[in-house]
Amino acid sequence: MKRLISLLALIALTFTLTAQSSAALRAADVAYQKGEYREAAERYERIVNDAEKSRKRPSFNVGEIYKRLGESFLHLKEYWNAEVYFTKAYDNSVRGADFLINYGDALLANDKAERALTIYRQVLETEPQNARALGGVSKAEFNMRSKNDPRGRQNPVTPERRLNTDNNNQYALAWLKNSLVFSSDRTALKEKGTKPGPMRFYAAERFQSDWGSLRKLKPLKPAGDDLSMAFDNHTQTCYVGRCITIGKNRNCNIFASQLDEKDRLGRPVPQSFHHNHDNIGQPTLSSDGKVMFFTITRNGKSDIYMAKKMGNHIWTTPQNLGSVINTNGDECYPQLYRDSILFFASNGHQGMGGLDIFFTKIGIEGVVHAVSGDSDLSQLEFSIPINLEAPINSGADDFALLMNPNGRGGFLISNRLSQGRNRSDIYNFSQPPHMLNEPVVFPVRQNLIASTTTQTSTEKPAVGSENNQAVSRETQERDEQLAKLQRELEAAHAQLANNQTTQPAQSTLPVVSAFDPGIRYRVQLMATSAPIANHWEVFGELLDAIPNLKIEVLRNVDVRFPNYYHYVTSASVTRAEAVAMRDRIRKFARERANDERVKELGIENSFIATFQGGRRVNIQMQ
Repeated sequence: MKRLISLLALIALTFTLTAQSSAALRAADVAYQKGEYREAAERYERIVNDAEKSRKRPSFNVGEIYKRLGESFLHLKEYWNAEVYFTKAYDNSVRGADFLINYGDALLANDKAERALTIYRQVLETEPQNARALGGVSKAEFNMRSKNDPRGRQNPVTPERRLNTDNNNQYALAWLKNSLVFSSDRTALKEKGTKPGPMRFYAAERFQSDWGSLRKLKPLKPAGDDLSMAFDNHTQTCYVGRCITIGKNRNCNIFASQLDEKDRLGRPVPQSFHHNHDNIGQPTLSSDGKVMFFTITRNGKSDIYMAKKMGNHIWTTPQNLGSVINTNGDECYPQLYRDSILFFASNGHQGMGGLDIFFTKIGIEGVVHAVSGDSDLSQLEFSIPINLEAPINSGADDFALLMNPNGRGGFLISNRLSQGRNRSDIYNFSQPPHMLNEPVVFPVRQNLIASTTTQTSTEKPAVGSENNQAVSRETQERDEQLAKLQRELEAAHAQLANNQTTQPAQSTLPVVSAFDPGIRYRVQLMATSAPIANHWEVFGELLDAIPNLKIEVLRNVDVRFPNYYHYVTSASVTRAEAVAMRDRIRKFARERANDERVKELGIENSFIATFQGGRRVNIQMQ
């Protein structure tokens, strides 16, 4: 009888534990289905921890629980935890295309591109046309190529430990006078970190190689999350992207707030493009404060727009930047630099994983243009975006790049793996990304879209077939002219080499000017100089004056002068602008001819002419 009672008690206890386990699993599943991933992760972790401690076989599929845990942390962008549980699920024989792709994404975010590539390819073995897996392979391969580029190693990215904390996230960077402003969910100024709270602005004055004391800006009212900022020096106005939650509704918009002499923000005033159905934020301004770029999120998808200031808090209807910039993915965190370069983050363009930082140059009719309140926004063009690659970008989310005012390095936000965690931290780099010196391409002109309440996120500008045909004919004709010019120039150079003549064929320059202003020039000059230990000290003034100028120290074949400087600009400019740049460089060199650090012995007048078709021709100019 006693044995029977004990057996019945054991059965009852097992039934009770099973019922409790089933109830806990149901509660975790409900939280997951509602999108409450933090609660779901905590519940799933308790379940698997109890199962791991128990010697008995669980009544549920533990591999599936590991999978849901990984997915929960992937939604929370805690990629390290996601990888840990995806690996456990994989070891428990969990498979399937979606699971493997999510596993690959977590590995890629943690800079394990080789392993991620292997996982993505497992999907393609059974589903060779799987778009997500193909995209994952492309990202992993791009990631690996970029990290092997030796140019990237010359500009390492390091965390700003004075500004980051152990437990908090940082978002969105801006310059407020001489201070770097960022948004953080910390609740105190302690460096070791605090529990997450509402997003607030913090600022630290930047000195030459260090930071001043960190200070918290007074929060705006009504209470909300202060997420992003742009500062207008002319009117002492801060444009703040903030979100206010009332009940279950959360709405984000841009507000204007006056800054007083003690850097206190005044009453926030909504701007004219405020719309209850859109989430608007992440403003960035032209230097005159009259053109704003910002992000609009509709139905969970983010695109970048722009508008011009027409009066106090009054702006033109926001214009979508078009399909050259905005994709089917998310484009966000625009940051305007020197009025002609727009940095932004995207997961829709070819990237290394997660959000990557890109740049585009602003132009009109193929010429780089500094945007201002005088600009006709409908005429603006954007060059094909260029990925800044490693180490600026990683397999995780990289965004909110902000250059130093002097152009020498800058900052960004990234949630790449650091000390076993994926927090959104501030990172710095000491030199401009080398991609800024690469040539840019302005595609065939496309019309911008005016924002309306009925516009969907899939709307893109269209180009008529007749226009395409006309452009195609024009390009073909120009290519034929270029080919003819190239042959004439090659013949002239051959004659020079054979000492048959001392001047290039006189017919070449008239041919060049015959189809101006279609030609876009970039400056390329050579100067023989003595080696200089501190290039920034000597060339800083010139680099500030011509921000797209690159100076390289190259080896010379003449042993008397082992080094020479190569001045080159990547900007596609008109002939007049190229001449002005050349003259400025020559004047700079002449002024320093007697400097003991610089012995200027000669300079050439060489230009590279860049055409819309992408071909280049060497041209000598006097």
